[in-house]
Amino acid sequence: EFIDLAKRCSLDSYSKGKTVILNSDIDFTGKDFSYLAYWDGYLDGSGYTISGVSFKAVDGQRGLIGIVGESGTVKNLNIAADITAKEEKNNAASIINKFKDGIPTSASEAVKKITGGDGVSSIGGVAGVNKGTIVNCTVSGNVYSSSETGGIVGVNEQSGRIEGCKNTAEIKGDLNTGGIAGKNNGMVKWSTNEGKVNPDPNEGAQNTGGICGRSYGAVEQCTNYGDIGYKNTGYNTGGITGCQNGYI
Repeated sequence: EFIDLAKRCSLDSYSKGKTVILNSDIDFTGKDFSYLAYWDGYLDGSGYTISGVSFKAVDGQRGLIGIVGESGTVKNLNIAADITAKEEKNNAASIINKFKDGIPTSASEAVKKITGGDGVSSIGGVAGVNKGTIVNCTVSGNVYSSSETGGIVGVNEQSGRIEGCKNTAEIKGDLNTGGIAGKNNGMVKWSTNEGKVNPDPNEGAQNTGGICGRSYGAVEQCTNYGDIGYKNTGYNTGGITGCQNGYI
């Protein structure tokens, strides 16, 4: 039934006013499941777990859900994720290709060209982009992408609220990488990160935080227990936020 729901949610208007309440765990391992492209209804996981949420080398705005709309709610849901949206290419040909638009004028520019991702952004365990409300959700496993990468969401928009969520997944990204949200423009409250965020050497990493990679919004009563960043590499690394322009 959930797979059928996901197919129907390719239409932005389909989920408006819909209510879905889980009554058991769901495992998508080996199943023909992609994601819910747009969710604007009420989804209550009832404390159950959706596992097998796995995809690799895709376009942006992905998670279990692509976009949670302003009227959308996701709550009481656990997600076991294996998301590698950033395709790693370390061979000589791929590195040379990164310089096809010109030779870099500085060492830092060269590093960014080599370590930068393939443009995949807005990737999270629950949702790529949140404009609605996400409450009491947890994510485990791993979430890897290029920019705006978070355990719960890639981007939390101005209307978005994330409350009482927890991430234990390992999170990796280049720009704006956080345990809860890669970039926060809204509200993140009462949430906890226990996962490692950018634990490996990455000179191109910028704005890495335990809760949010970059925050223009509000972060309230949140706690980070995870290891954040790799010693002496990357730019703007913090236990709560990597770069803060809002309110903590």
